[in-house]
Amino acid sequence: MLLTTKLPLKPRMLEDAQILVVDNDCDSRDLYAFVLEDHGAKVTTSSSIQDALDFLDWYIPIVLICEMRFLGESVLPLIHQVKALAFRSAR
Repeated sequence: MLLTTKLPLKPRMLEDAQILVVDNDCDSRDLYAFVLEDHGAKVTTSSSIQDALDFLDWYIPIVLICEMRFLGESVLPLIHQVKALAFRSAR
């Protein structure tokens, strides 16, 4: 295998992309935020579904990255809310 110094992604390819990361694991949230921000994204993180739903009341991200398993919370309300927002903005 040949090692190269070329990056697989363009350094700032996510410049100003608004991304919401919802994950109950702190290390995963921090890793997503670090990598995405390093590529220029504006990342907001949330540790719970309810916090993410509250956040969507005033902010609509371009990308949502979400853990599917939350202890004591269902991810379905978040998925339904994001679908509704996407449908409204597509009109």
